[in-house]
Amino acid sequence: MKIPRALWDIIAVLLQHKLPWADRKMVALALCSMKWKLNVKPDVSTIVVALAGRNVELCNDAASQFILKEVLLDKVYEPMVHMQPTSILDLGANQGIAGLYFVQRFKSLKRLVMYEPAGNCFQLLRNNLPEAEHHQEAVGVQDGKQRLSSSGVVNARVRDEGEGLEVPVISMRSLLGVSWDLVKMDIEGAEWKLLADLSLTPECLGKGKYWMIEFHQLEVGAEYRSQIFEAFASQGYKNKLRGDVVHFYHENL
Repeated sequence: MKIPRALWDIIAVLLQHKLPWADRKMVALALCSMKWKLNVKPDVSTIVVALAGRNVELCNDAASQFILKEVLLDKVYEPMVHMQPTSILDLGANQGIAGLYFVQRFKSLKRLVMYEPAGNCFQLLRNNLPEAEHHQEAVGVQDGKQRLSSSGVVNARVRDEGEGLEVPVISMRSLLGVSWDLVKMDIEGAEWKLLADLSLTPECLGKGKYWMIEFHQLEVGAEYRSQIFEAFASQGYKNKLRGDVVHFYHENL
């Protein structure tokens, strides 16, 4: 008898012996609900599941399942060194799954500031994490406006021209006017030019004690990669990959 792919996914979660049973059970139950709803009611736009001790509303699609597994199962945002951050800047916060992980993981956290330009994700984010500070803006090299190419869960990208919803943009340098214990960045390809700009004044990078960055469109960013990584290195950061997320950090925080 052939076992359905959806069932294999659940079994794989339960067999993740490196994780506590409570975490495996939480993710497995959430995935069961999400897979059932997407299969039976694909036209329903959202689904409510229990995560991190609260009920959260997520988009009813395969992309949300991927993000949930990436964050809560693969733990791509687990720091490489011991840290207890009090302030986190989340750029590309999506529906708040990473934010939920941070809130649960870091009991020291006092300020969580989240930026997400896509309207559908932003509404869910605000409801899922009411204790955070929310901003429906993109982040870029300078203040202004840009076009959002898509309102999808994982592929909403800002562009300088073309079709799409116009969204406000806040400059990264203005956000680095204060220091952050942790900066998480998942901005769908916009990270390359933004970080290349910051690398021109590498001391700006020091405003983030720990950076977690997911790089996209690697062929586009090839010309910037060395410049960015060398700028981080010049400020004493080490880097290591966890899943698809590059961690830039100091060994002694």
